[in-house]
Amino acid sequence: MSTGPMPMPMPCAACKLLRRRCTTQCIFLPYFPPSESHNFEAVHRVFGASNLTKLLQKIPFDRREDAVKSMVYEAKARVMDPVYGSVGLIASLQSQVLHLHDELIAATAEATSLRVQLSQTMSLQGHATMDIQQPLHSSCDHDFSIYDIGLQEEI
Repeated sequence: MSTGPMPMPMPCAACKLLRRRCTTQCIFLPYFPPSESHNFEAVHRVFGASNLTKLLQKIPFDRREDAVKSMVYEAKARVMDPVYGSVGLIASLQSQVLHLHDELIAATAEATSLRVQLSQTMSLQGHATMDIQQPLHSSCDHDFSIYDIGLQEEI
């Protein structure tokens, strides 16, 4: 009998891609199951297996899962956008938020204008006037920054 670690019947995604023998002590085993090989492929392509191993060894065990999720997210973003990575995605989302904010301001102004017109029309016809001081929704005077956007999507 060998005294070394027992080989696994099904290697993790990392060992499978790297053509290594996967053991129960494999540092990648808890984070890259065989069914998620695409995650390790992206991380390996961007960061390299050696760098990932070194990084995981330096991180406390209870924080490794979060580190792996972050690296997978960044690696997939880098594959899609090699220059900006996840920052490009965040900038794109920030631009969409600012565009929607501008649309909201324009729609609120149009709604206020229509309420004034309706009030004037009703007062000319002798009906009770509407209270145009009450806004439909409170206006949003918020300056958005890159830090206001929280990405909760898990890749």
